[in-house]
Amino acid sequence: MGKDFKNLLVHQQSSRKDKEIKNLFRKSIELHLKGNIKDAKKNYEICLNQKFNDPRLYSNYALILKDLGQFDEAEKFIRIAIKLSPNESSYIYNFGIILKGIGKLAEAEKTFLKLLTTNPDHAKSYFTLTTLNSKKQKCFWQKKLFSEEFINKLDDEGKMHFYFARSNIYHSCKDYRQSAIAINNANKIKKSLNKSNLKELLFKSDLLKNEYNPYSSLDYSVKKPYKFIFIVGMPRCGSTLLEAIISMNKNICNLGETTLIDESYYELRTKKLINLNEFRNIFLEKIKNKVKDSEIILDKSLYNYQFAGFISKFIPYSLVIHCFRNPLDNILSIYRTNFANGNQYTSSLEDITKVYLDHDQKMEFYKKNAAGNIIEINYDLLVKDPEKEIRNLIRNLYWEWDDMYLNPQNNKRAFSTASNVQIRSPIYASSINGWINYRKELDYPIKVFNEIKKFKKIFE
Repeated sequence: MGKDFKNLLVHQQSSRKDKEIKNLFRKSIELHLKGNIKDAKKNYEICLNQKFNDPRLYSNYALILKDLGQFDEAEKFIRIAIKLSPNESSYIYNFGIILKGIGKLAEAEKTFLKLLTTNPDHAKSYFTLTTLNSKKQKCFWQKKLFSEEFINKLDDEGKMHFYFARSNIYHSCKDYRQSAIAINNANKIKKSLNKSNLKELLFKSDLLKNEYNPYSSLDYSVKKPYKFIFIVGMPRCGSTLLEAIISMNKNICNLGETTLIDESYYELRTKKLINLNEFRNIFLEKIKNKVKDSEIILDKSLYNYQFAGFISKFIPYSLVIHCFRNPLDNILSIYRTNFANGNQYTSSLEDITKVYLDHDQKMEFYKKNAAGNIIEINYDLLVKDPEKEIRNLIRNLYWEWDDMYLNPQNNKRAFSTASNVQIRSPIYASSINGWINYRKELDYPIKVFNEIKKFKKIFE
C-alpha cells in the first residue's frame, strides 16, 4: 500500500469522524433547546472528549453546568469559550451570570459594563446590572434605560428586559407608581412572547394528587436521621435563604433545582409499573452516584410540591420542607421577577394567584395525608426572628446547633436563583408587606384572598 494512499485513507477517516462529531454537536444543541438536558449533556461530553474545538460547545456545556449548580466547572468552560471567541456577547454575558451565581458581584458588574462598551444594545446586561445592588448612581447605562429613543430601537424581547430593569430602578428609589407601570409593560410583552403554562401545571398537579390518593392511607414509619431534604413551595417564597441556611452544614450535598423526582416518576410510568413502591428504587438508583454515604442531599426543586406525597411516603429518610410567605408579597415578587427560564405563567397576576392557591391546597392535603415528615417554614417569621426560627429548624433536622446557621450570608456555595444577590447580605425583613406599595396592581389577588378565611388576617 503506497504512502499517498495511506495518507488519503487517514484523511478520509478523519473527515468522516469530524462530520460525525459535527452532526452529534448539532443534535446536542437541538436536545438542549428542547429542554432534554440529560441527553444534551451526555452528547456535549462526547464532543469534548473528541476534542471538538467549537466555542459554542464550551459555552453550552457551561450553561448546563450552571443550571446543575456546578458553578466552578461552569466558570472554567465559559472562560475557554471566551478565549476562543473573545468578542461574542453571549459568552461574556453568560460569564457574568456565572460570576453572579458564585457571589463575585464586583467582577460580574465589571463584566457586564465591559460588554456594554462593545455592545451597547445588549438589553439583558442592562437588566442584570439592576439586580446587582450596585452603589454607583447615574451611570451611563442607567441613563440609557430611560431613553425612549433607545428603547424604541429594541426588539420586543429587548424592550421586555428594559422595562423589567426600569421597574427595578424605580422600586429601589421607592417610586412604586412608575415601577408598577414599567412592570406591567414588561409583563405585557412577556405574555405576548411566551404562552402561559398554567393549564399544564395545574393538570399535572391534579393528576399527581389523584394518583397519590390510593396510597394516602398506607402506614409508613418515618426514618431518621434524614438523608434527603426537599425544599418545596412557590418561586420567590424565601427558599434560597432557607437553602443557604441548611447548606451551611458541611455534610450537605446541594443539588440545587434538579429533575430527579420528575425523571423517576416518568420512568415509573414508562415501565407501566403499578406498584409505586418502585418509585423509591428508581429514585435511589438515580441518586446513588451523586452523593457520598456521609452526605445529606438537598434538593430545591420548588414544584416538587406536586410530588410531596410520593416523596414523603415512598422515599426513605426524607424530609419535605414547605417554605411559604405572605401570598400577596409572594405573588408581587413573582410578577416583578424576570425569570430566565420556565415559569411562563408568571406574566399574569391571575395565573400566579391560581398557581399559588393550587400549591397551598395541595400542601394542605399532603400534610394531612402523608407520612408526617413534612414541615413548614414561614419566611416572614424567619426574617423577623431568625434565631428562634433557625433554632427550631435545626432541631427538626436533628442536627447539633452551631451559630454559623445564623449567618447564611457567609455561605460560599453558588446559587442560581433570582435571589442569588440578596442571599449575600445578612437576613433582613424589609420586604415584608411590600405588596401594600402595589395595592392598585393587586386587585385580583386581593379580592381572591379576601374571600378565603385562612388568608383574611393579611388585611387586618
